[in-house]
Amino acid sequence: MRSILDALEINKNASPERIAVSCEEDVLNYSELYEYSDRLANKLKKIGLVKGDVVALMFPNIIEFVVSYFAVLKAGGVVLTINIIDSVEDIRYVLEDSRVRCIIYWDKFRDLFESILKGLKGRVLSISLGGRDLKNQLGYKYSSGEISDKYKSIDIEENDISSILYTSGTTGPPRGAMHSYKNFAFVSKIWKELLAITPDDKFLAILPLFHPFSQSAILNPCIWCGATLVTLPKLDITETIRVINEKGITLLYVVPEILKLLLKKYEQEKFEL
Repeated sequence: MRSILDALEINKNASPERIAVSCEEDVLNYSELYEYSDRLANKLKKIGLVKGDVVALMFPNIIEFVVSYFAVLKAGGVVLTINIIDSVEDIRYVLEDSRVRCIIYWDKFRDLFESILKGLKGRVLSISLGGRDLKNQLGYKYSSGEISDKYKSIDIEENDISSILYTSGTTGPPRGAMHSYKNFAFVSKIWKELLAITPDDKFLAILPLFHPFSQSAILNPCIWCGATLVTLPKLDITETIRVINEKGITLLYVVPEILKLLLKKYEQEKFEL
């Protein structure tokens, strides 16, 4: 496997019915994740995206983020994940600095999206997802033709840029750090070896997927290993505990402040995991 796209295809063929990603009531197995990301990739190519174009994603931790992430890569685009809690001015700066070509955003972020567009230099393409059942939304209209049409893949080299992740800008304006397909593949291999990750593992993503750490340590290693990704759209300690128990979570990445909240909750309720 040279890239995360290779891993996605291999896992789709090996375990098509295994759950790839779930968020609340929405669930996609590996076959569906592959198929729906194909459809959205076809849509991106149909509206004019070409290899190397930067595509921004504006989502919380929901299934649409994951589908869009792999769709952009399949279409040969460069993924730019937007920090959705940033100010409009900061988001606009990142979009202009990266020379974004297209924005895929959550329908519930329409007001934010329109506010950003008002002062954005240049013209950008856009696609909104959400607001209705994902499986219906990524139906025929997102295919290049009939549903049976196979996606025509883009030639991708391992040193091609797959994503741009912006720094926090603590010592000046944020800078876009470019990551190759080989980079994320290598990092995924490291996590697999360090934690002995198997397809039976279940990751819980409560840290935002737009953050570089979450993509490097959670999203990509999970798909690389054919495991299951469970996402929470927002941090809720009670919900986190419930999901850990009900979904059988085996891997949870947190920051110290979240651990403090978990410990405080435990002192109050003495819950079991």
